[in-house]
Amino acid sequence: MDNDAAPAPAPNPLTSVDRALLLAARTFVSDSHTSLWKAFPAGRRASLRWAWDHDPKFSAAAARDTLASEHAAQARPDLARIHVSWWIRALHGESASVRRSVVAHLPAGVAGALRAPLDLSEQDTTPDRLPHPAALRAALTFWSVRLIGDLPERSDDPPVIAAISRLDGRSIARLIQTTGLAKWSLTSQPTPALETADQPRLDYFREALADTDSRFVQVAIREIEALPVDESRPLSRAGMTCFARLLAAADPYRVRWALQHLPYPSARTLRNLMAPVGRKSPMLVRWESALLQTAWARLHEEGRISSAWEGQP
Repeated sequence: MDNDAAPAPAPNPLTSVDRALLLAARTFVSDSHTSLWKAFPAGRRASLRWAWDHDPKFSAAAARDTLASEHAAQARPDLARIHVSWWIRALHGESASVRRSVVAHLPAGVAGALRAPLDLSEQDTTPDRLPHPAALRAALTFWSVRLIGDLPERSDDPPVIAAISRLDGRSIARLIQTTGLAKWSLTSQPTPALETADQPRLDYFREALADTDSRFVQVAIREIEALPVDESRPLSRAGMTCFARLLAAADPYRVRWALQHLPYPSARTLRNLMAPVGRKSPMLVRWESALLQTAWARLHEEGRISSAWEGQP
């Protein structure tokens, strides 16, 4: 029996690397090229073969256009979607002349926000002579090499990627804290000082999550008990642990792209939490994702988050 011929059961979402591979293969390789999959390990081969045979995104008719649009999105980052702190970080690694040239050619509002962090005056960005055109093109092209681009939305984005890349900063912070409150509601630990709106949320979560599997309740208890006693924002910390576990299970490239929407210090905190989050079993990830979606739905019902997660009423 040819196991590769059958659809892979519940295939994992493809990484950006595998997606690009399939699109390129569909564009440049004949459908009858059966040796294409033999170089891959069995599990990855099954997922690639399943997507090749069953996912309409990789049909011959759509592949070339999809590959072109993905290349265009990834080749040049959309700076409007990247928090200005990442711009500052990228430019700090460049020479003074490159910093001056880049800031001089950015929109006035953005340039003004960058001058103080980069210790540049308006006079510094006014050259005393015209730069060499080739050198200027190189500076404007390569200063952002550490920033990455991607499509603004993907149909298979998990909730954590959708939240970070589609919500504004205040909504993301509120969602992180409320997700932490949802996890806290599964425990008998004394709650920290709550905002006025948090008490009815806590009561709601205790009722809505009453049937949570006892194994996940134990995970929540251990993580809440492990919070530092001097933690100044325990609810947010609990929520960030949830976000970190979900990010650790997502496509690494998509994670890097999404984190650029956050202030760099916040993204670095999440990155640091991604390493020690512990077990990464699919069941645990599904539970954490459901917890995030429950918090998101509650905030949307309250009118505190304007957009609903897909599938919510």
